[in-house]
Amino acid sequence: MANEKDRIDLNKQRSPETQRYIDSLKDENNENLPLLKERSQEICNALHKNLLKRFASIASDYAFKYSVHKRYIKIEEYTCRRPGSEEFDSRSIHAFIDKQNGNMYKPASWRGPAKYARYNLLDDKSYRECLSKADHCGGYLYMDRSGKYKA
Repeated sequence: MANEKDRIDLNKQRSPETQRYIDSLKDENNENLPLLKERSQEICNALHKNLLKRFASIASDYAFKYSVHKRYIKIEEYTCRRPGSEEFDSRSIHAFIDKQNGNMYKPASWRGPAKYARYNLLDDKSYRECLSKADHCGGYLYMDRSGKYKA
């Protein structure tokens, strides 16, 4: 039988700070979410438009879509459409957008973003800069050694 100390107290109350944080993660409490969804879709459109402009012959084999998750909005890139098929063979993460503060990150892996924010989609100037530099390869999400964004 387990020790008394090893048991988990299911009736334990959360601290008010912890509860406020948990409540802030709920989508219905996030007033920025509709704007971030709209801007995420516009980034997906800009990425596809850039791809059409640069590589029109392969643009139909790519698609960019966003999906809303617990902490982040993920911009996903779907690739490698088979000839004559509407299905995509693979997908990867193009970028992460923090739902709380609008920061946009380069992905470090499928599950999480890199350390530093690249753009802030709630700031109009940063958002416009992101749209103007958006390319399907994600080069606009890289930083140089000084910590500044590559142009």
